[in-house]
Amino acid sequence: MGSLLKSKKSTNFNFTGAIKLALKVTIFTDGTFRIAVFMAKGGYKNVFYLNVSKNKFSSIEDLTPVYIKPFNAYWHQNVGEYIYELSDKIFT
Repeated sequence: MGSLLKSKKSTNFNFTGAIKLALKVTIFTDGTFRIAVFMAKGGYKNVFYLNVSKNKFSSIEDLTPVYIKPFNAYWHQNVGEYIYELSDKIFT
């Protein structure tokens, strides 16, 4: 079974409406990583990079993103008040 997040129960707070990006980054002792996207939404492009050194930040075009969420895409899976990681949006 994958990971999950539980939304806060409140009449004044809508977890899925307030949060635009929810992901879990796990870094293993061997230096590898796992990114699991729980939610990515909104009318914007979402690009996620890892291992970006300070001197390379100025030339981001040369970097390879871990994942890209296209404009207006809506990645989200929930059951009741739980948000589950998206099995097709896990990057290693």
